[in-house]
Amino acid sequence: MADQAQPAAAQTQAEPAVPAEPAAFDCSAVSEIPLTECQALVALYNSTNGANWNNKGGWLATNTPCSWYGVACTAGHVTNLSLSYNQLSGSIPPQLGNLANLQELFLDHNPLSGALPYSLTNLSLEYFYFDNTNLCEPGDAVFQAWLAGIPNLRRTGIICQPSSATRYLPLLLRAR
Repeated sequence: MADQAQPAAAQTQAEPAVPAEPAAFDCSAVSEIPLTECQALVALYNSTNGANWNNKGGWLATNTPCSWYGVACTAGHVTNLSLSYNQLSGSIPPQLGNLANLQELFLDHNPLSGALPYSLTNLSLEYFYFDNTNLCEPGDAVFQAWLAGIPNLRRTGIICQPSSATRYLPLLLRAR
């Protein structure tokens, strides 16, 4: 009896986890917020490894984004994103700047990295917390003035090292 083979299930080892593919979601089925706002939320989910968030309740699972974990809406627009301590990783997508009515953005205490997108300067935030992340701030005067105008700001204080692309971005944006 001692030389009998173990059952196949006992011999197999767990396969390593495969990184998640970007999740597909049809924003055209959403009616409670504008299409561009839905697309911004989907971009945030995909660029920050949403499949591995601590709490992703409702995200890309229902066509009611205002009920998704951390999302609050007023009068048919996203006004608050509260995703602190939620294991977001990766970078912030530029589409977040399309949330024109966003007033509060809480991304702190997450392993996020990269530069804050310049498109955020489109927003009139009352609260912006990104402390205890590895996000860096563009160091140009326009972006820094925008940050200085946010009444409730918690930041990393990390200034991005300019590349040739980011050095010219403010000039390109002004030329529009």
